[in-house]
Amino acid sequence: MTKKLLFVDEHKVVNYAGGIERVICNFANEFIQRGYDVVIVCMDMEKGRPLFPLNGKVKFLNLCYDNRGQCTFGGIIWLLKKIQKEILRVFCGAKMRFGSRKIKDPKKEYYFNEFIRRLHKVVDDENPDLLISISADGADIIQKAAAGKHIPVVAMCHMDPSRILDEYVDNQIAAWKKCEYVQVLMDRFVEHLQRIDINNVVRIPNAVVQFKDDEICDLSITHHRIITAGRLDGAGKRQHLLIEAFAEIVSDFPDWKVHIYGDIANKRYKKKLDRLIRDNHLQDKVFFEGHTVNLLDEMRQSDVFVFPSEHEGFGLALAEAMSIGMPVIACRECEAAEEIIGENGILCDDEVSIADGLRQLLNSIELRQNLGNKAHRAMAQYSADKVWDMWQKLIDKVLHERRL
Repeated sequence: MTKKLLFVDEHKVVNYAGGIERVICNFANEFIQRGYDVVIVCMDMEKGRPLFPLNGKVKFLNLCYDNRGQCTFGGIIWLLKKIQKEILRVFCGAKMRFGSRKIKDPKKEYYFNEFIRRLHKVVDDENPDLLISISADGADIIQKAAAGKHIPVVAMCHMDPSRILDEYVDNQIAAWKKCEYVQVLMDRFVEHLQRIDINNVVRIPNAVVQFKDDEICDLSITHHRIITAGRLDGAGKRQHLLIEAFAEIVSDFPDWKVHIYGDIANKRYKKKLDRLIRDNHLQDKVFFEGHTVNLLDEMRQSDVFVFPSEHEGFGLALAEAMSIGMPVIACRECEAAEEIIGENGILCDDEVSIADGLRQLLNSIELRQNLGNKAHRAMAQYSADKVWDMWQKLIDKVLHERRL
């Protein structure tokens, strides 16, 4: 009998180039091929489909819309909850804390309650064998929507848990503890969750696209291009470190340029980067390229990939740059980047050491080729077959345990 997997994504899904959404779409496509039925459920006020390709057999349900395509969420209550949240932010700040107490976000609470109510009917109609969430919030939503149905839940954690646990509240931690398993992406993340008595943790990394030896970057050609990829969010991605580092060395490498790929998620941060570029007279040296669906092609036309993130759940762009044979520079404090790179790239501590790393690579085509080849070979451990087999083993184990 065909088994059914039901994913719940409470974040932005429609037309959104998020790493989580990319993983879910790839996961769904793979397990359709492996003989499962797969349903993806969201509640997104934008109408449409996920940005990433989906097999036609994957069932996609947007609970904001009914079967006739009519929007059934929003309206006056939603507007009032948004106003209520903005008033609270004035007194409690962006993190919604009053003193030591975490204040509930009325907009988020209303959204989640409505999601739970609608998801309850979907679970009844679809009768899945396994429910999969993308976060602790998603696990909480699923467990409340499927209360009393005894359907196993596996929760994904796509972030570095050490960076989010201080912000988590009791119901989120409790939801993870009630799951059959919580999946994290890196070995060291298992320990972070075990420290707060979440012991049902399993490490399964993201799948990284693989390339044959004759498909990787041709580093015998110098393009004089340094690239990075990540949304401009002003928080963890830290493109300013790359710009500051490049400003330190640009006089020695006048032919080189920096190309920054990623959507603008924080307009204030983008203005800060623009000022940094102007102050260092880099207007003809540093370029914002926005989002691209052809990042791998851009990598092939570049020489060095820099990944200045402070924290990541995995760092898929970094891993893909390594897989395609690019020499990489990243920050040591990003645990995911440190674990992925190991001895196969350059790890730095700040903009000064990033500048030193750039100087080494830009001065030596031989070093770029050596690190690029090592990086390419190291990413074989993240091949899709290996990763999906790990998921298959976990799913089979959960369903077997539930039958006993």
